[in-house]
Amino acid sequence: IIVKIFYYICLLSAVFLAGCAGHSTYSAPSGQLYRVTSHYGAIGDASGIQPIVRENNTLIRVRASELPLSSIVDDQGQPVSFVVQDGYYLLDHVVEKFNVTANGRTVRFELIQPILPADTTESDSSVANEDSATGRLSAAEAHAFKMSTPIFTVMKNQLAQQRGLLEYQNQTSSRKKKELAAIRSKLDSIESQMTQEIAVVNVNFAYGNSNFRPAYEMEDVLIPAAIQARKINLYGRTDSKVGGGANLKIARARVLAVRDYLIKNGVDANKINISSLAAGDFVAPSSTSSGRALNRRVAIELIEPVNGATANVA
Repeated sequence: IIVKIFYYICLLSAVFLAGCAGHSTYSAPSGQLYRVTSHYGAIGDASGIQPIVRENNTLIRVRASELPLSSIVDDQGQPVSFVVQDGYYLLDHVVEKFNVTANGRTVRFELIQPILPADTTESDSSVANEDSATGRLSAAEAHAFKMSTPIFTVMKNQLAQQRGLLEYQNQTSSRKKKELAAIRSKLDSIESQMTQEIAVVNVNFAYGNSNFRPAYEMEDVLIPAAIQARKINLYGRTDSKVGGGANLKIARARVLAVRDYLIKNGVDANKINISSLAAGDFVAPSSTSSGRALNRRVAIELIEPVNGATANVA
């Protein structure tokens, strides 16, 4: 009899709790919205969870340590349909606002990518007025927004580091002026690519090594940007000033390692081009250990359409 009474008490408790859950109000995370990818901002701890827009769907890249996601719900708390493929969650449409639960924490994501203006000329005042009236961004505003996205932030930080080493070496050494001038020209060329909204970021390697595994910070930025890019050029480099079979082999092994990594993480192999160089093409002075460490690299050039148009690429 005691067992039966206990059983019915448990059953009634379960029914009561279920009823309460059914009438509860869904509660989304609160706090400051910050950008995590070029398409989405987040409220809460978004570590290891990177949503982007790919064609007509939201694609969420999830770090292995965060798998599996417990739930994905829309702004009203309703489940969002999705399929899972190799650590990616492909939602059935572009979701403007949704909440993800992983490892006991809930993160809110909101679409923040601006609506880019249609191709116009500066003299088309009627279109400019229409953009202003509808809240569309001007071409200059859209470009400024693009330059603030994570991949371009990485690019600018790397350029600043390279230029810092260059200027320090220029002030402290009267030698190798020709090399320093070539590096300055190289950095100017890379920086000019930002005007075409082409991102160039570097991943570095240990001496004589081609093993590749990016830091989580780079990984979270690189893969979403690479998936979105229309074309990717990879350039394998060494810190050597002398060409040769061994150096060329290392440069090629490095570029192949990065290519394989991108493909393994969902980047279309057909849009990746590779090349390698045994020596030269430095981005930092070769006379310092920190400079040589920056020169041992694969440069990743990510090319996207400029304001919806096709970029002119050689």
